[in-house]
Amino acid sequence: MDVHAGGAKKGIIRMKIGIIGFGGAGQAHYRRFVTLPGVSVARVFEPKPDNRAKWQKQFPQITFATSREELLNAVDLVSICTPDHLHAGDALAAIGAGKHTLVEKPMVTTRGDAEQIAVALQINPRVVFGVHHQMRFIPAFVAARDLLQRGELGTLLALEADYLHDMRERATLFDDWRVRPEGFQQIGLGGLSHTLDLLRWVAADEIAEVHAYGGHNGWPEYPDIDTMTATLRFRCGAIGRTFMTIASPGPQRNTLAVYGSNGQVRDNVLWPARRTRPRLTVVPRSLAARKRDRAGLAIAGLLTRFSMFRNYPLSAYEHDEASLRLVREFILCARDGRPFSIGVEDGRRAVDLCLACIESQRGGRPVALPMIGK
Repeated sequence: MDVHAGGAKKGIIRMKIGIIGFGGAGQAHYRRFVTLPGVSVARVFEPKPDNRAKWQKQFPQITFATSREELLNAVDLVSICTPDHLHAGDALAAIGAGKHTLVEKPMVTTRGDAEQIAVALQINPRVVFGVHHQMRFIPAFVAARDLLQRGELGTLLALEADYLHDMRERATLFDDWRVRPEGFQQIGLGGLSHTLDLLRWVAADEIAEVHAYGGHNGWPEYPDIDTMTATLRFRCGAIGRTFMTIASPGPQRNTLAVYGSNGQVRDNVLWPARRTRPRLTVVPRSLAARKRDRAGLAIAGLLTRFSMFRNYPLSAYEHDEASLRLVREFILCARDGRPFSIGVEDGRRAVDLCLACIESQRGGRPVALPMIGK
């Protein structure tokens, strides 16, 4: 890292970013990094030469490295956006080079890889490490967690989170790794890593047992199941449920519901105790969304008097804003040398949960998770 010289920007640390993998995630990370002051994307490394040549023509303003080593020698911080099964190798190389490292979810695909990363971080304690679980930065989801943790919802009874994303065209939009039999994306990792981490974080409790089911009716050509659901038992006694599919048409949908003894939050609406009006937990930043949600809340206030309308949907999933908040926080943590809020243990626990769901789905039985933090 070096320091700006001159003017009002004197003393501001300039962070040089490297991105490994330039498919959909890598390009999204690039768009976010370049909006941040004092930050520059110094190098991008796309491992596949054909893709590298294609993206170089499309993004002439980017300096593309011809090797991972070239990138590591030119940057302060590495954002890893390669296929899931390559995360471990790229992360270990970045950590070993002493670079702050942000890894897309799932952090890795095996427990052994997670252990290797934990060991590498012990050897390189100055490296700030994080996992890109952007669900934790959705304003409405943060508000729901805060309500629960402050006790305003009472005793936690149950949680639900869904992830619906039609991947049948998008899966091969940038590259075809997700559908290749030798390295396909398991939806229990690529999809449930979103919701399982979210539910564990909102509850501030560990999941003790999972029981998962899978289906393969929507995308028969996909090398893995295309639909999955799991029931969860938390150590505190609450129960949970998560559902995902990558093979049903419609817009991407990510939902959260938290049910307590004194109230509940569904998506972006707090339903408090009886005879108290529902209200939005947050008002989205964008003007269009703000107008939509305020109008929706007014409508909801009227319709809640009639039982048939009490499920009026008011979702507030803001992916881009959440992801931008995440990378901004990670940059600040790297600059200041302090731990990021989603570290290796969170990444490892999310992988453990995903793998337990896959084991349960394949074995047709519940799977208990080991006690941790006791």
